[in-house]
Amino acid sequence: MTIHDINRLLARAINVCPNLGSELESGYTIELTAHEFDLFQQAGFCAVRLGVYWAAHCGDAPEFRIVPKALDRVHTYLDLAAERDLAVVLTNFLDPDLIANPPQHLPRLLSITDQVATAFADRPQSVVLEPFTEPRDALDPLWNDTLRELLTVIRKTDTERAVVFGPGAYNNIRMLPQLALPDDPNLIVTIHQYWPITFTMQGEEWLGADTPFGEPRSWLGTTWTGTDQQRGELAAGYEGWPPGPKPTSAPSSSANSAPPPKPTLPAAPAGPSSTGARPKNTGSPGAAGLSRPPSPSTTSNPRAGISHCCAHS
Repeated sequence: MTIHDINRLLARAINVCPNLGSELESGYTIELTAHEFDLFQQAGFCAVRLGVYWAAHCGDAPEFRIVPKALDRVHTYLDLAAERDLAVVLTNFLDPDLIANPPQHLPRLLSITDQVATAFADRPQSVVLEPFTEPRDALDPLWNDTLRELLTVIRKTDTERAVVFGPGAYNNIRMLPQLALPDDPNLIVTIHQYWPITFTMQGEEWLGADTPFGEPRSWLGTTWTGTDQQRGELAAGYEGWPPGPKPTSAPSSSANSAPPPKPTLPAAPAGPSSTGARPKNTGSPGAAGLSRPPSPSTTSNPRAGISHCCAHS
């Protein structure tokens, strides 16, 4: 199976974050059972993007040992997926400590990556590793160096496993010119696209009540109808692409990734009023998701292709 074949397995994936028992996972995770995997299959999905908060299940330095119960649970999920011919992207989903202070917490990330790669090295090629999703803030200028270290750790154990990386600023497509990938034939690039916000983020109260498009609960019930406004906002998320010529040298990992200005987009349609609440999800783009960097003039090599993520569950 080539990397292109593996990438195609991910064509229709659903995001899900399992509750593995940590208090840090409350509010955005679900109890994941065989029933949910049946629903994924029946709904026509061909892959599951499994977001695991590994840092919430680690011991202390220097080993940062992942508790066996968490690894066992993930093995069970992989078995349930395999029984239904579902590919899996095993994603390291959250680590606020790492985002706040990358140098201090990088050893834990590397240890987690090593343990995960080792624990699942015998799984089929349909299991894909994403060592960390949505790098941002203080991690952005260090991300190119960090992803190389992560890949080096994985390759010591698993030389051919497909590995997913994305650009900085929450895997924003406009940061692709800043992404410098190692020379490895088994990489897949992911980008996260959240426009139109009122469709993909409806009910996400963690965004706050004062977004440029109003209160997220008022968006509940918004459907995709292909209006000019919706298509305009979707297109605005990709504005400036395809980019210009490929750079003659890889971008520096210290490239400026300062927060971009807010976009000028059409006013969002008013969704049906609702008082229903959704759990807080600290792993999605927040304020940064409502902003976009300036249009790029260069691009990096996306290797096997682009995997799109429209919204987190």
